[in-house]
Amino acid sequence: MAIVHYSAPPVVGGVETILRNQACFLADHGLRVRVVAGTGGDFAPEVEVLLIPELSSNFPAFRGISVEEIPKAAEALREKLKEAMADFQAVIVHNMLTMPFNLVATAALRMLLEKGSLKAIAWCHDSPYFDPSYCLPRDEPLYELITTPVPGVRYVTITEHRRSQFSRLLSLPEEEIEVVRNGIDLSHFLSLAPQAAALIEEFSLYERDLNVISPVRITPRKNLEMSVRICRALRYYYPNLLLIITGYLDPHNSEAGSYFERLKALVRDLEMDEHVLFLGEHRMADGTTTVADWKSTRDIYSLADVLLLTSHTEGFGLPLLEAGLLRMPVVCTNIPTLREVLGETGNAIVVELDEDPRAVAGRIHEFLSSHATYQHFKHVFREYHWKAIGKSKLLPLLGLEERQGLTPEERQSS
Repeated sequence: MAIVHYSAPPVVGGVETILRNQACFLADHGLRVRVVAGTGGDFAPEVEVLLIPELSSNFPAFRGISVEEIPKAAEALREKLKEAMADFQAVIVHNMLTMPFNLVATAALRMLLEKGSLKAIAWCHDSPYFDPSYCLPRDEPLYELITTPVPGVRYVTITEHRRSQFSRLLSLPEEEIEVVRNGIDLSHFLSLAPQAAALIEEFSLYERDLNVISPVRITPRKNLEMSVRICRALRYYYPNLLLIITGYLDPHNSEAGSYFERLKALVRDLEMDEHVLFLGEHRMADGTTTVADWKSTRDIYSLADVLLLTSHTEGFGLPLLEAGLLRMPVVCTNIPTLREVLGETGNAIVVELDEDPRAVAGRIHEFLSSHATYQHFKHVFREYHWKAIGKSKLLPLLGLEERQGLTPEERQSS
């Protein structure tokens, strides 16, 4: 799989970020990936980077090039591109077929792709004709290079609005232009520890209706049975809920072991086995145990929707402060220490120790339904998580949705 753009990371930019996400995602799925760009450098060990300076948006020799000189320069560049992609069957071209920053490169790419030997996707983020500040003429033959679709190339853009614009600009029916929205690589953006990144995938956290975190040790005074019962009631509103209990058995409490067994029995009785994760005893898909270090715990915090703290008694209640720094909604029991630490915040629901879990669940649902920060976080996490987009959109575009366990020969030719 080849991916082409004017520049590649570590050059900073929106398109470069999407390029990086695509390249790393495809490499993670067993494909050989080569990024071909004018400027940039190595950005991931599993991704090849080939620099061809003539692809740069400001290649010196192409500045002020005459119309008459473009075909010869483009033919020479086409040969370099042909060699760069000789081992590949598919290519994604970002912006270079619709932007005017290097028309020699655009012409060269068109020459190459018109041969039809490559499965090609034109990933169209922008066009100068959508921005009046460019003031480009529409009637010059040269600019037909960026307004005429290349036969056989699949056009993709990033929003429904852009699809409508490109449909008019390229004279293509809207149904012939695919929409694949940009996404966020959560692991990269949030600098997630490997454990947290793996948990996202293993438990499909971005598909969950609600991710609840209880960052406490497993000990009787934490009253985790109340948390489990509340989450059981919450499944009426959020069927695909997950409660993540991050703590380990309390080594200082001899009753912790028997308490943990009673707690797990309650989980089974309430049919919550698929909805409660005891992180302290969990083994990852690769067989390794989870690590209760500060970084991993903080990262798991950042993936949750709400903090649930149902203690009978607390000396302080540090998780309330941590949740505040993450702008996370809080549900906690009405005990003196927790009320004191909460202060006057309106970002919390305080519940009584003997309150009906169904009533608590109703209050939580009502609170979250009008919580703007939660709603925005959930929207981004669910709809714009890059790996989910890659699986649902990018792989099908490349005809790879059914391919598992690629052979070395298939990787080489992808």
